[in-house]
Amino acid sequence: MKKRLVIPVILLCISSLIQAQIPDVIPSETDPFTVKVIEPGLLPPPPIADVEPFISRVGWLHFTMFSDGSFSSREVVIKTFGSTGEKTISKDRKGKYTSQPNPPHSARTATITSDEDPPFPQVPDPFALRALQADSIHPEWGAAALMDVHYFAVVLKNTDPEISQTGTLSLRFPTDAFDFDGTVFPPNAGVFGSFSTYSDGGDESHRPGTVYSWPVNNLPPRDSQTIFVRLRVKDRVADSIQLIQISSDLRFSNSQPNNPSVQPMLIVKSTSEPRVSNPYNFKQTNATVVAINAARDPNSLSVQPQRLPPATSAPAHTLRYTVNVENEGTAIAKYLFVDITFDPKIKTGGPVTVNALHFPNANTTTTDEAIKFSSGILGWHDNTLRLIFNNVNLAMSVNQDSNYYSKASFDIVVDTKDGIELREGDIISSSALIRMKSAINAKDDSVMTDPAIVRIEKPGKIPFGCVFGIKGHTNFFSPDSAIRTRGIDLTLRFPIVNRRISDLSSNSVLPPHLFWQIEAGWGTSSFEHPTDGGVFETRYIHVTPVLLRYFQPFHAGAYFMYTGLSAGYSAGYVYSGKSGGIKAALPSGFGKRLEHEVALSVDLSSRIDVPAWTLGVGYKFKWNNLLSQNVSYNFPFVYLQLDIVRLNHRFVKIWEKVKYCH
Repeated sequence: MKKRLVIPVILLCISSLIQAQIPDVIPSETDPFTVKVIEPGLLPPPPIADVEPFISRVGWLHFTMFSDGSFSSREVVIKTFGSTGEKTISKDRKGKYTSQPNPPHSARTATITSDEDPPFPQVPDPFALRALQADSIHPEWGAAALMDVHYFAVVLKNTDPEISQTGTLSLRFPTDAFDFDGTVFPPNAGVFGSFSTYSDGGDESHRPGTVYSWPVNNLPPRDSQTIFVRLRVKDRVADSIQLIQISSDLRFSNSQPNNPSVQPMLIVKSTSEPRVSNPYNFKQTNATVVAINAARDPNSLSVQPQRLPPATSAPAHTLRYTVNVENEGTAIAKYLFVDITFDPKIKTGGPVTVNALHFPNANTTTTDEAIKFSSGILGWHDNTLRLIFNNVNLAMSVNQDSNYYSKASFDIVVDTKDGIELREGDIISSSALIRMKSAINAKDDSVMTDPAIVRIEKPGKIPFGCVFGIKGHTNFFSPDSAIRTRGIDLTLRFPIVNRRISDLSSNSVLPPHLFWQIEAGWGTSSFEHPTDGGVFETRYIHVTPVLLRYFQPFHAGAYFMYTGLSAGYSAGYVYSGKSGGIKAALPSGFGKRLEHEVALSVDLSSRIDVPAWTLGVGYKFKWNNLLSQNVSYNFPFVYLQLDIVRLNHRFVKIWEKVKYCH
């Protein structure tokens, strides 16, 4: 029995070693001291697009949507609807968040109803799909600003001339950049079912995303269907490029999927990073990019940090608020009044210091009080702090492009209240009223800033999942010939701490290094009988409730492997015992039949993913109370572990086969 179990483990590990992971080592084009390790048979992922080159080329795109599912980007659209005849729609353009003088900003929809509307309208140029193109996605604009609702036309086509198709249409967008705001028109209920949604962990080239999927039912031959999607830009996205992707998986009705197998995608690693399976596997068939313009208010209030952890009785957190002001008029602003209204969670009423003063056109060196810059705190009014700045001299610069002397800023440092409850999902919102005056008796030019928001939320984590395996262990080089122990266990390993998203590099996703492992299996042991000097043999059920494992990646030539340490406690319930080869009586009671064990080992692993093997060498200390007195013994041991299955919320991986789930 023991040979039947141990030998397959050894053979599997030898097989894994024969199929050694010999990756390509490619020198960097820019740094001779940096290389990238690429899994065999895979290509490096495409680089992330640079933001600035795209924003400098941003053009404006606008299309008109019709309730029958057709759309067009033409300036003037003339469309024929059955008995209603021709209808003409023109665009109304207004300026919006860009240096371009005339970006489109008009009504998004034009609904024209008729009893004789064509059942399968053709999509006009430039969005007509090619004969062999099954899908496409088109943004209404090439750029958007914070809190804009961005519109996308997702087009799906059955390219087959004779057979209907079924399947799935999915839309993926970055979770931290957009919120799903529904659809403009309900999708054709005869083709699309109710949508479902899930989160996607992303990879080094794709930030975590949200996926919406629509089942496709009986899409007729040569038919095109459009879903008009609304995505709202979140209020804290910086200037950036956002990738919006779609995936269409169509097959002939009453047939299996055209491409049922999904090959695992692996993350390309640098010399200091481990190689792990990529949980991101959104099967993109088409994509588009959108530039996000922050559209900053020239008079604004910002805060750092922007996130605090939840707590039932939180300590006082220090918050730094920065006030930015800008005089966009032609008259010099000599006086500046700022009223900051803080959230009730902020400790107010006490002394406050104004620091980081930046008033480039103010005179701070003169002794003439009439023209010298000064600042003061007028006091608190409930939660509102009132400040005054004299002789700030905010004015247009000679260089009109920079307006350096028209801008100023300063900081206020305050604390949150001590001992208050900060609940997940709460916000701490503060705002400021900016008033500029050319003279003390001049009429106020007042501007209220957008709120500066601190969000109460737990930092996100990168999920690694659980790993299942099989492990065989035995003693070796024991000085006592009576000591023999061996066994086989099933193992379950999971990370103790997943890395915080905020701690990760933007160019990589590092997996955790510290794991908790649980084991359960069967084993035998023997040791010297304390009274007659014979050999006492046991058979037991082996359970390890706690085993801590630490992995440290390293390079061995072209191989990428892990060293590590393991330490844990195990208990064995003895169900059978022999003394001198004859069956012996065991004590009654569960506790008296336990054999306790503490083990320490040094490990060598091929990877932390699956399939992987680990070879460990260590020392064990065992003790029991099976006989008339306590017995303890210790010995060196060796083990071989083979990890076979990895589970995550997005996939199941068995050996090299991966099944991705919704």
